[in-house]
Amino acid sequence: MSHRDNNPDPELYELIFENSVNAILLTSPKGEILKTNTCFKEIFGYLDDEILHKKLNTILLLFLICIRLINRILYNICIKFSL
Repeated sequence: MSHRDNNPDPELYELIFENSVNAILLTSPKGEILKTNTCFKEIFGYLDDEILHKKLNTILLLFLICIRLINRILYNICIKFSL
């Protein structure tokens, strides 16, 4: 086994992180978002400058509020059109 095999390859980890089909984010121990991958940004619609260094619980709360509003709008549409 070579010396290189004993050490993590940062480039390989970065390639896996960025090309994952799963949304991934890295946080500090205090919940501050340090990094997100492309899939995370595509799924949740955030840009780096909107989400980096924000608290994860704040972002999740905003996401849940948006889901609740969308559900309420859809419910009202269904009621209005008797769907």
